[in-house]
Amino acid sequence: MTSCPATCANATLDPFCEYGCSEGCECDDGYVLDNNNLDQVTCVPVEQCGCVDGNGNSHPGNQTWLSNNCTVWNICSNGTWYSKPNFCSLYAYCGVDDNFMPVCVCDPGFFGDGYNCTSIDYCADNSTCHQAEGHGTCTDTPGNYTCNCTGFWDGRDCELYQPRRHCADLYVYHGYKTDGVYTINPPFEFAGRPAYSNVSVYCTMTQNDGGWTLMSHDTGSLMANKTHTDYINGFGTWEDVIGWLGLDIIHGLTNLHNTSLRLDLVHCASNGVPEASTDCTYKFFTVQDKTTNYSVIIPQVCNGTEKEYYDGWARWNLTEPGPGFATYDDDDKGSCSSHFRNTGWWFDTSNRCGSANLNGIRFTCNNMPPVADQQTYLFWGGSPLGQVRYF
Repeated sequence: MTSCPATCANATLDPFCEYGCSEGCECDDGYVLDNNNLDQVTCVPVEQCGCVDGNGNSHPGNQTWLSNNCTVWNICSNGTWYSKPNFCSLYAYCGVDDNFMPVCVCDPGFFGDGYNCTSIDYCADNSTCHQAEGHGTCTDTPGNYTCNCTGFWDGRDCELYQPRRHCADLYVYHGYKTDGVYTINPPFEFAGRPAYSNVSVYCTMTQNDGGWTLMSHDTGSLMANKTHTDYINGFGTWEDVIGWLGLDIIHGLTNLHNTSLRLDLVHCASNGVPEASTDCTYKFFTVQDKTTNYSVIIPQVCNGTEKEYYDGWARWNLTEPGPGFATYDDDDKGSCSSHFRNTGWWFDTSNRCGSANLNGIRFTCNNMPPVADQQTYLFWGGSPLGQVRYF
């Protein structure tokens, strides 16, 4: 036999072998000597021959592999290494397979073989963005999606309920624990403004379990000479803790769910009784819409530390809606607003303007108005009142 047989390293038989002939085995036609295994003389089909790549690494026959970060495709064929450029999908990266060999892998959010990668249609699943529950809408993007959450829903998939309807929401859902001015977003139209508009309010977070939205407070005559429209829209400077929240927004807030009204009262010293601070809370408090002139509904008397006058306001038939809201320029029956120095309130005209006006002009206990005029200022239980804040 020839001393220069065809091998996997050189599959072409050299007819001019300089070593002449020698005694031994010779591979049949179509087979070559496997020089990758020198411990045993073996003849293998030429297509099973391994090869060595450009980096000196050995590879078995017919193996294909990727290199250079999956940019080169390689094959070991007939004992020879061949290569050509390789292109993964634009939406793929160079990863590894189960045998730790380089392979094109579709990016997260895509599916395919690494060469043809298709974006997953996340929005086809109604659980995405909690579409089925109406929490948001879904928009597909290449390999991803975005949620447009509705109302107070938030989070990657609109899974978090984060309402900002009033101060109680800020206390419960957002963890605000400090008194001060905050922004709420009432989920209804009010005073000509769209739902979810930003509204500045003053919140009391440190008293009575927190989360109280200040409805009205003054230290002087802010409530006087305001028109009916002013009282509908609201006015004041909450940074100074004075203002009137507004009938339209009060109507909306008190109709979202059961709402309480808390009064913080200050009684001036009188007839040997020292000055005292008390409170009284109406468990249920609702203001109806403008078609009723924002009439008030209070089905139960208030309760609290107020003992002198008990309920100094709601003294009409509580099984029926109470009085509407009156100002000097609108529905001032009985001239109640005029009598109380042009302030606005739910005057009970069936009972001589009623027993209270908690929007009355303020005075200080050490500088009270003349006795003859006291009945036209801040009023509670038929008597002048030193101060009040209500939430």
